[in-house]
Amino acid sequence: MIARIAYDKLELEHPKALAEANQLLELFIKDGNPHYQNAKEKDYPFVECATMADDIKYGVGPWQSDWHFVDLPWFDHGGKPEDFPKFRSNPHNLTIVIPEIMAWLRNEPGYKESFVYDVMMKHNFTVS
Repeated sequence: MIARIAYDKLELEHPKALAEANQLLELFIKDGNPHYQNAKEKDYPFVECATMADDIKYGVGPWQSDWHFVDLPWFDHGGKPEDFPKFRSNPHNLTIVIPEIMAWLRNEPGYKESFVYDVMMKHNFTVS
């Protein structure tokens, strides 16, 4: 629902940004790559891609399950991270992954040296 609200706002207020987002998402519509293929990606890829990370995680990519969120402790009664020595956040979360994926999609210099590229190549993912 949130993705659809964002789509509607972009369509009215920033149609160029929506068009650019949809252009990036065309990768997931292309036939021939079962790792990226998502049956939901048809008429509204911007909206339908909202569940893509979970679809991949529960399908062919459980190894990337930490890539679409950041674990942070909730301090509802005060406190600080040091108060929870057993808590560990995965450093390879969306703050690292999203910029590296975008660099790869844009074919920016150095993208092959990224953590994401290395992991995805080990899992036979390719971007064409």
